[in-house]
Amino acid sequence: MTGGKGARNTHLTKLEKYTLLKDPAATAGAQKLQPSMEQLPLEEEHLMLHDNMEAMHGVCASLEIKIDSVSTEVMLVRADLCHMGAKRTEVEDSITILKANNVTLKTQVSELCAFTKALEDRAADFEG
Repeated sequence: MTGGKGARNTHLTKLEKYTLLKDPAATAGAQKLQPSMEQLPLEEEHLMLHDNMEAMHGVCASLEIKIDSVSTEVMLVRADLCHMGAKRTEVEDSITILKANNVTLKTQVSELCAFTKALEDRAADFEG
């Protein structure tokens, strides 16, 4: 297949392919096109897998940045609350909430990484 991402939108639909293959007047031309047309759905799915993998990598990177940001925020909140003379329990409650948010983000990253790995495995199946 040649062309960039825009080229995917110019391929024949399944109905058009079926009509072309079953049309007696187009038999000679259809026989020449048939091998590449049979591969199109797999190639399109392969391209979609790669697009999804790139998107997942971007999301994972973004969430990892958020995790670092939350970790930094935990330290800043601890310092600010202690500096203001807040009671230790109030400081710990605030930190607990921030840590829970951090755990949630880490879980999301793990799930997205697992999904990305599954997409990569699926893409490897196409690449053979």
